[in-house]
Amino acid sequence: MLEIYYQNVRGLRTKTDKLFKNILTTDYKVIALTETWLNSGVYDIEIIDSRYVVHRKDRICSNQSKRDG
Repeated sequence: MLEIYYQNVRGLRTKTDKLFKNILTTDYKVIALTETWLNSGVYDIEIIDSRYVVHRKDRICSNQSKRDG
């Protein structure tokens, strides 16, 4: 059976420590997070341990652009 975890986190930057600790204690095959509001200043290893391959679409960090990722 494929175990999947999905969460709309609505701003992960303030919750990275809690999420990382929770992921360490689980064995999901797929973890999908939406509305993380992350940018290139947050590294994959801060969020998810090395058991997972991370695919991201981050926010664009620009004063002229307010596009979400």
